[in-house]
Amino acid sequence: MTLDDCEALFDAIRSTDSGHELLALFSRLFEPYKILSFTFGRGSIFWRARKNDGTPYKNKRDLSYPPKEVAGAYRLNDPEKPCLYAATRRETALIEIDAQVGDHVQIVGYRIKSGSTLRFGSIGEFIHVYKTGYLRTLGKDPEGVINKLINVTPTELARLIIYIDAFMSDLLSDKEAHRNDYIKTRVLANMSFQKSGIDSLFYPSVKSDAGMNLAMSATSFDAHAEPVCVQQIFIEKKREFGFFDLQIMDDAVSVEGDGNIVWSGTADARTIKIFNLSPSEIEYASQTGGIVLGSEFTDFIRVPEKLANHSVESGATEP
Repeated sequence: MTLDDCEALFDAIRSTDSGHELLALFSRLFEPYKILSFTFGRGSIFWRARKNDGTPYKNKRDLSYPPKEVAGAYRLNDPEKPCLYAATRRETALIEIDAQVGDHVQIVGYRIKSGSTLRFGSIGEFIHVYKTGYLRTLGKDPEGVINKLINVTPTELARLIIYIDAFMSDLLSDKEAHRNDYIKTRVLANMSFQKSGIDSLFYPSVKSDAGMNLAMSATSFDAHAEPVCVQQIFIEKKREFGFFDLQIMDDAVSVEGDGNIVWSGTADARTIKIFNLSPSEIEYASQTGGIVLGSEFTDFIRVPEKLANHSVESGATEP
């Protein structure tokens, strides 16, 4: 396959809304192309937001993916096949739901359960590393792995992979994808999951510059992820460039076995309250500066956001 062949396939994909045709066309692109993927363990927090009327939702199920019977077609999922959509940053999650001044929003943070791992795919990283030298999902290219992979691949094949990667990334971030029920992005996502064996897929935010979202299959989410932070917030001011002034109305201290959220009745705008910490994580956090321990510190711990967004276990994120 040549770059000219790629461009012919790109044009054909852009010009059809037939699922069968798209399946055949994408299959040809996947012959030379392989999705870049990473194994994630316990570490980063992924964020999801939902507006309410000022009264927080009571159960964690109200904050996750919709029930199968009401799940519609979205960017990376077919009807009645829900995914858990989240963002890598709280601000991106707020932008995704179009949070406005005066809105009441409930934010939930998820982490992978202790002892679990998930395989995350990421489309658009090859072209991003090629142009900038770093990854959007992990930041620095770990030990230059991606650059080495590009450099050891035969030149023409490497150009094909980068070119296809750029096209697929562009499709996933298409602001007009909803006009045809996301058929192109859904076919691309389905094929990505099937051919690579990934559990989740990172993709660029359509609404937030430089923001990254992810879609995780409902089955994988239920088996491997858990809430570790829930906040009820009020949007006081929406600024340019994705900045918000927030008032934290309440923080959760735990989620019970039946999924009901237990609130503290207090909030501290300086910190994010993290619960479901393992004993080793509590010990690690208590030895780190800037930690504020609650009186029931065996159940929850307040951890500054800059710590919450980093791994607290050796080897939590692997290339």
